[in-house]
Amino acid sequence: MKNKLKFLISGFFFCMLLTFFFSSCSDDSPPTNTNQNTGGPQPTAVGTPNGTPVSMTIGSAGGNMISSDSAVELVIPTGALSSNTDITIQPITNFCYNSYSNAYRLTPDGQQFNQPVTVKFHYDSTTLASTIGMFMGIAHQDASGYWHYSNDISNDTVNRVISSPITHFSDWSYFTITRLRASPQFVRVNQTANLRVDFVNPQGDDDLVVLPLNVHNFFVQSGQGTIISRQGNTAVYRAPAQVPQNPLVTVAANVIQRVNYRGQVIEEFSVSNWLWIVSNVSEFDLRIDMSANETEILVNGALYPLTYTDGADQMLVRVDNNTGQVSVSNILNRFPNVEPPSGDHGIYHITWVPGNDVGFINITNVTGEIYNEGNNFLLHFFHTNAKTPRFHFVSENEDFFRGGDAINGIPTALSFVNRDSAQVVHDLLTTATLTPRH
Repeated sequence: MKNKLKFLISGFFFCMLLTFFFSSCSDDSPPTNTNQNTGGPQPTAVGTPNGTPVSMTIGSAGGNMISSDSAVELVIPTGALSSNTDITIQPITNFCYNSYSNAYRLTPDGQQFNQPVTVKFHYDSTTLASTIGMFMGIAHQDASGYWHYSNDISNDTVNRVISSPITHFSDWSYFTITRLRASPQFVRVNQTANLRVDFVNPQGDDDLVVLPLNVHNFFVQSGQGTIISRQGNTAVYRAPAQVPQNPLVTVAANVIQRVNYRGQVIEEFSVSNWLWIVSNVSEFDLRIDMSANETEILVNGALYPLTYTDGADQMLVRVDNNTGQVSVSNILNRFPNVEPPSGDHGIYHITWVPGNDVGFINITNVTGEIYNEGNNFLLHFFHTNAKTPRFHFVSENEDFFRGGDAINGIPTALSFVNRDSAQVVHDLLTTATLTPRH
């Protein structure tokens, strides 16, 4: 992992701006309408901004755009626009039936085109794990809140891209006619997961209507565990008493339901999803490494290239899902290091001063918590006396020190998937390696 840190020395040693962030693996499915007999199409709420917009001016020559999260592409052909137009892709919260992740607001709202443009949605393997490719689609929301699906779509399930030609801008999403939801998907031994099959029925020319679903049965397709109860379109799965050698489980449901979607009629089908069996108490070794390579100190126009490293080892992370507690012990901070430790640059001889051997990382305490229905755990890091590296500058006329400034320390927080598996998480300047203890 290469990161470039620039140290500017001109009266001050460091001028730095570090923004720390953490990400989590979670089921980010937005609120959706559950099955109910509505008797006809029903409007939903309108999404609100939920990400960074991307804008581009596109004229008659056409052009391509991609959203800030790389999930949506717009392909605007030559001649689709008569003049330069500011086009924006804005991620928004998603209320489309049986949707995944964000919807996207394409603006200017209501923009018409001389010929169709193409919208492409990129989806991941978890989408296909819970539905059937032929049941997927693309829909837009009108000004009254109703959703309408596109009849002309192409779904590349190998590369996981679903696309459709569109003739106007509004709020767009991809969806599926039916899907099997499982929550949580990481199931503790002897614990349960809730299963639910959702169904939205295409009606008329392009309307989506939520209707009851006739689920014939739920069953464990592969792996261990049992279905202990079912009612209507829901069921409950119970995990085995011990983590099996193969912890992956596939649950499925047989559905007897007539579906007429885009000219294809199906009377009966099956949908499935995965679960992962995990222990109630997990222990991990945690190592954190910081490496700021190609670092430069700028002194009167002379560059001093160096590599700064820091880290912490042997942290024992214990996740107890019975009590919901996360504890961290055995914290061992490594000494920071600078290579090369000294050099002649310009009029100065510059030497790194280790000082009290405290650098960017000096972890003194870690607290943790389980969240996202037990699927993830979060660690908060606390640092004492963390500092930037300190250097000694000597020339014919000058002798001074720069650096050694107090900072908050990194990382501030890291999120991991709550399962007994090796994981690597990258923060802004650090790499955290989590290894299960067996």
